[in-house]
Amino acid sequence: MLGEVQLQPRSLEVLSGDQARFSCSSATPWLVLTWSVNRRAVMTISAEHGILSNSDRFTAANFTTAASSVWELTLWNVTRDYTGDVTCDLQNIGRQTATLSVQVLGEVQLQPRSLEVLSGDQARFSCSSATPWLVLTWSVNRRAVMTISAEHGILSNSDRFTAANFTTAASSVWELTLWNVTRDYTGDVTCDLQNIGRQTATLSVQEGGTVGISGGNVTSRKGSRVLFRCQASDWFPEPQVTWALGGQEVNNTNSSSVNTLSGLFHSTTSLLVLAEESTWVECQASIPALPTPKTHSVFLTIIEDPGGEGQRVLVVALVSALAALLLVLLITAIVCWCRSRTNYGRYLC
Repeated sequence: MLGEVQLQPRSLEVLSGDQARFSCSSATPWLVLTWSVNRRAVMTISAEHGILSNSDRFTAANFTTAASSVWELTLWNVTRDYTGDVTCDLQNIGRQTATLSVQVLGEVQLQPRSLEVLSGDQARFSCSSATPWLVLTWSVNRRAVMTISAEHGILSNSDRFTAANFTTAASSVWELTLWNVTRDYTGDVTCDLQNIGRQTATLSVQEGGTVGISGGNVTSRKGSRVLFRCQASDWFPEPQVTWALGGQEVNNTNSSSVNTLSGLFHSTTSLLVLAEESTWVECQASIPALPTPKTHSVFLTIIEDPGGEGQRVLVVALVSALAALLLVLLITAIVCWCRSRTNYGRYLC
């Protein structure tokens, strides 16, 4: 049954002369475990009697727990002829196979080791070696796409994959170009020099979608709050969306993303702005493969409250009138009081 045998790691790259370790586990009781390298049995273990054989090149160690039986195989002082399959076979239960790649330091050089490009662009990798070789095979996700003979040159070309020779007196150098790449190219790109070794690089093909702020330019009264929404559609991987006001990045944003059935991301990001002064509002979306972010900008125009100035004038006029009236009343009261102090004052006030 699926999952009854677990082998880790499923893929391993080591240098010639180093050691390689693989762990095989199962929660199901078994009788005999057989380790094989390139279909040749190198170790047999009995559940009852333990390890039946050890050698200087292959040893095993038991790390069994109450929940699972765990055995680790160690390959010592590995050489290039170990490159291939390592298999853990549990009799009457099942088997799992991992891949071992033994590299010779400096014999194969692949550049770049990691590359990020946009869908529809081209991707270039360069493979070099100072050691003479017979056949070079380029593979994408373990599928051979180009074979080159040291004697006869390129054996095949296509519209999607081409190769160019940049060999010098010191080193053999071949460059592979992948044209009009799509997301299914994402994964491993391998240069394999027969009888020498191989190197693997990682290719990530990404999608740069669209970005836009909903609603266009905005006019708002000073002191009010304005909500902006930015839509980033059809991106892969998920884009990083940022905002800027007047060229200055701001962080008080809210975001949400949806991964569609096609594998593309749609992101919605909102920004709440306190309207204080007219300025540009910019939304930026970026992924590693884009040299510069994609942007969209709108302009926020601030206007004064239409009734504010008139109301202020009215208030000032009313206050001035009241002050004048109070002043007249005060003067009248003072005059009447003064005249009341005279004999005829009571006839005037």
